[in-house]
Amino acid sequence: VKFRLATIFVLCGFCTGILPLQIHAAPIRHEESAAPTAVELRMETVVLAKVNQQRVKYGLPTLVTNPLLTQAARDQSKWMAKNNAVAHTDLQGRNVGDRAQDAGYLYYTILGENLAMNSGFAKPVETAVAGWMKSTGHRDNILLAEYTETGIGVCIKGKEIYITQVFGNPPPVYPPE
Repeated sequence: VKFRLATIFVLCGFCTGILPLQIHAAPIRHEESAAPTAVELRMETVVLAKVNQQRVKYGLPTLVTNPLLTQAARDQSKWMAKNNAVAHTDLQGRNVGDRAQDAGYLYYTILGENLAMNSGFAKPVETAVAGWMKSTGHRDNILLAEYTETGIGVCIKGKEIYITQVFGNPPPVYPPE
């Protein structure tokens, strides 16, 4: 079953307050790394700015973009668009941690992920971030002080806009290789 809602918000990790919706889970695959369009890049920048505005509003430091988390987020948004699905975990149990490792983000102390799919909104990014802030779990991800890094991926497919934000925190000391 596939769901097409005006806006879908899903949360990974902090599942204490998900908006009323249905979730469609399907296999997650590492997507080909086609470069995002100029519009998708602009939307990623706006997501970061809006999320960081919220963090500053609550006395938290801004998140820094990590290119590995960005790759994981972009891959997830591309996968969701390709499969008409919004899901954090595939049928084999692969999740944001697996996608982060696939992208090369091997060492971290904590990870989180917010997802959204918008269709038909004049300001889809602002709508997504506002929706995340109204959802306890998504808000917890945005306002968790332990997160210091983020990656954002946007994929546009027709009128649907898929947004993934991955949050991370590297360890204070990386293990020897």
